[in-house]
Amino acid sequence: MYKLKNRNLDKNEELNIKGKAYSMLAETIIQLPKNISENENITEFRNIYFNLKLAVEDAKANKKILVDDTDYNFYGNYVDFRKYSKIISNILPEFEYALSNLYGKKIKIEFTSKYKKKEAMFSFRIKEV
Repeated sequence: MYKLKNRNLDKNEELNIKGKAYSMLAETIIQLPKNISENENITEFRNIYFNLKLAVEDAKANKKILVDDTDYNFYGNYVDFRKYSKIISNILPEFEYALSNLYGKKIKIEFTSKYKKKEAMFSFRIKEV
């Protein structure tokens, strides 16, 4: 339903915008408003991005060095966990790019995940480079 491939800046060239073009999934999460009939998986990715964005905005408002850990719990089977992990790994560079533009400095996000009996935890460590 949502492709992860990048559109090679075609959309940004059409709109005469400088910068990186997001994949369809990242554009839906980062730029577009929430849709009422949105898939629940997209909503979960949007929540992950929103929590990362809040950590960056808090660091910017308090003028502190950004080092923050954000955890996200996932409940489901191992196949779904692997799919989520792969999708997050693919869109994380786009999250870094968007949050770096928001923060004004380069940001690196380290991603780790653990799975244990239908319960998983995704951990994100946001660091200022």
